[in-house]
Amino acid sequence: MPAQVNDVHVTRHDDLIDVMAMVPTMLKKRSVSLSGHATSVALEAEFWAVLDGIAAAGGLSQAGLMKRIDERRGRTPLASACRLLALSWTGGDRSFIAPNSAD
Repeated sequence: MPAQVNDVHVTRHDDLIDVMAMVPTMLKKRSVSLSGHATSVALEAEFWAVLDGIAAAGGLSQAGLMKRIDERRGRTPLASACRLLALSWTGGDRSFIAPNSAD
């Protein structure tokens, strides 16, 4: 089944890779202090929108959400942990903000 990316019809996987390389990725950076260290996270605006929704649903500030992600991410890079959370959330998983979830 052909895919469509920015009005370009794509029929082969290699074509999709070529088209995606042409689509500019706009990353938005946010700065945060985690464990006393200043850092920044660069994510696509769509991921930030989902994370902002998660923070609002959990009664957390943006900084509070980032702190909780940082505490739970283990060895996963912070930006990756943010994206994985956003994907889980959009898939319907609300366990991250559940009252009985570990902090």
